[in-house]
Amino acid sequence: MNTTNPYESKDTKPDSQSSPWIDVFAADLWITIPLAVLSGRILLLPMFDGFGLDLPASSQSVLSFRSPVLLAICSFVVLLAMFTLPYGATRRRLIRLATISGMLVGVLCVLPITIPLLSLWRGLN
Repeated sequence: MNTTNPYESKDTKPDSQSSPWIDVFAADLWITIPLAVLSGRILLLPMFDGFGLDLPASSQSVLSFRSPVLLAICSFVVLLAMFTLPYGATRRRLIRLATISGMLVGVLCVLPITIPLLSLWRGLN
């Protein structure tokens, strides 16, 4: 007996699942970004204030109170979409998009914090 369904989409078969390592990497990335921004806000903002360093607008926006909250909401939406979609081409595309956008958001959050740190480090030397 042939148990295969000739009308079944190839995207729903188990061999078309995305790699679990990519899923884990994308999920870890989107969990880490809001936590890193929150910890940067808690640890670095008092240090910048203590040295009297004027922060650029991009650094102020990343270290503001709303930034970790908005990133947490975005992360929740991305993770919810990643884990509620069934396996298939749409889920693979979403996970690729989530990984790439997560890396870009991470870089956009790290750069505004790194630039004042480097200027503070240069000023202390």
